Amino acid sequence: MKKVQLPPLTIFMFTKAKMKSNFQKTFALCVVMLSLFFFASTLMAQNPFTTKYESGSNLKLNSNAANDAGVITKVSTPIIHGTEAICTTFVGTITAADPNTGFRSFRDGILSTCAVPGPCGAQIAGTWRYRIHQWTNPVAAPQCVTVTFANTATNFSFVTAYNGPVNLANLCTNYLGDPGSSAAAGTPIVWSFTAPASAVIDFFVTNTTNGQDVSYQLVIDAPICVGAVGPTVTINQAAAQPDPTGISPINFTAVFSEPVTGFANGDVTLSGTAGATTQNITGGPTTYNIAVSGMTGSGTVIATIPAGVCINAASVANLASTSTDNTVTYNAPVVCTSVNPVSNQTVCNNSPTAPVNFTSSTPGTV
Repeated sequence: MKKVQLPPLTIFMFTKAKMKSNFQKTFALCVVMLSLFFFASTLMAQNPFTTKYESGSNLKLNSNAANDAGVITKVSTPIIHGTEAICTTFVGTITAADPNTGFRSFRDGILSTCAVPGPCGAQIAGTWRYRIHQWTNPVAAPQCVTVTFANTATNFSFVTAYNGPVNLANLCTNYLGDPGSSAAAGTPIVWSFTAPASAVIDFFVTNTTNGQDVSYQLVIDAPICVGAVGPTVTINQAAAQPDPTGISPINFTAVFSEPVTGFANGDVTLSGTAGATTQNITGGPTTYNIAVSGMTGSGTVIATIPAGVCINAASVANLASTSTDNTVTYNAPVVCTSVNPVSNQTVCNNSPTAPVNFTSSTPGTV
């Protein structure tokens, strides 16, 4: 603790000044009292403290207390990882119309942070009304989520964060963190927890007094509120591809907005009336050629790329393709057939041919 000295003026007033009138005496007394006030304020600023009431003390707690452990917590700003933004705000009022549960979390007075997650406390049995709000971590990586928890009226509620669904029979299952105490009206508690990659977070809010209505607000902050946009892609018939055509394969060109990996045979969806079945993908990492074959007849060949078949350098999956001309008309090759019983003569559909001779064993018929 730093040494704090009284201002020299105070000492001077006590030791050197000759107080010749009541006014001078009164003025000196005021200076002394003001000096003592600043002295006490300096000590408090240099030595902040918290107080914990141990079990067995004379402190009387009831269900309207800010917490169940009798711990007066210092509300502080948790560690922030990156520049945060408000992702969403949940506002609610728990009433008799909400579902009830047989347990709520114990308010141990220990504020959770991303750096030091709070422990999951005991469960308190009773009949508690509750609501659940969900928020999804939009990135495929863990991030620190900050929650500003406020009770907007005099009655208390309590909130706990979970990774996935809340297990009402065991409130420590999937536990991530809590504020430790209920926030008094007008005095929000700021706490934080680490949201796993792409996790769906459940915020479990209960009242703390059986049958009591409570109003609350949760402001959810995180460095990234909206997931990164994946690569876009266009797919169209290749520039040199004849349309219509009777030649296989039919070529399409796919162009991604950025380099991708994982784009391979089978990732293109083939449709149309020609019955195309086979694809051969070459090129990359931005522009690819897709050679399509296996048509079973005349008709159309259509190529599209669904979302999520490849990723960029940040492991963000692609969006579904768009196109301006991704359809090619395919005319099946002419099939030549033998004409029997005249041997060694063939006729091709829609093609010139020499005169065709037919014979019959029955006069007048062919």
